[in-house]
Amino acid sequence: YFVLMHAASREATFWPLIAARTTGVAVMLAYVLAARQPAAPPSRIWPLAMLGGILDVAANAMYVLAGQSGRLDMAAVLGSLYPGTTVLLAWLLLKEKLTRPQMAGVLSALVAIILIAA
Repeated sequence: YFVLMHAASREATFWPLIAARTTGVAVMLAYVLAARQPAAPPSRIWPLAMLGGILDVAANAMYVLAGQSGRLDMAAVLGSLYPGTTVLLAWLLLKEKLTRPQMAGVLSALVAIILIAA
């Protein structure tokens, strides 16, 4: 996804983002129609879902802008760390227990960031 996004954003900044979101929505709607699932989450989830969508679009826009400014190496490395962030947020906010392999992975990723940035 990131390689294709970078290749598409050489000529345009935001059209690749719009194309990615449009494709995602079309695939989701096709799945909802095929699976006959409710199309919308419960109303109490809407603010969190909207925040997640806004942050996702903002992160992708920042990735595209980083690729256009010439720092795709750092953007790709930092962007690939999102699973570690998800684990840490689940630990902090949802009080989930971290297993030893998860903790080792998160710590390894943090050490890798320090080594790459140095």
